[in-house]
Amino acid sequence: MNKKIWIFVAIFVLVAGGIFIFVKKSHRYMMHGMDTGKILEYMADKAERKLDLTADQKIRLDQLVELYTPRIDEARKNHEKAMEIFLDDFTKEKMSRMSIEISLKKAGLEKLDFHGLYYEFVSDFHAILTPEQRKKLVDKMKKHMEYHRKK
Repeated sequence: MNKKIWIFVAIFVLVAGGIFIFVKKSHRYMMHGMDTGKILEYMADKAERKLDLTADQKIRLDQLVELYTPRIDEARKNHEKAMEIFLDDFTKEKMSRMSIEISLKKAGLEKLDFHGLYYEFVSDFHAILTPEQRKKLVDKMKKHMEYHRKK
């Protein structure tokens, strides 16, 4: 009987630990494999809740999501193509920055500006928010960064 209790306790600890870890890391799993529109909608919904957006701000944010979704989708597809090219170049005998740039140019992918697209979206989002909402968002981002630094 004592052995059965220990087995039960061990199974309980493993299952409870697995559930705890899954819940703690669920935001990473939730975003993995989602299309851009769903990710941006999720972020917009979260911003609406956490920043107390007005009706006008919500409409403007929805318009941004609609505007940027196809652009980000295109950037993701181009990034995937660029990674395939990079991996192909990596298997060759010699590789340099120039050889990668030539390969990307041949594929029509020489202008991959992910950061520029991100900065453009963030600038447009910034224009929607009030100074108080911007401060609130920055505070939440700092807390988020601190949380991830502790890991």
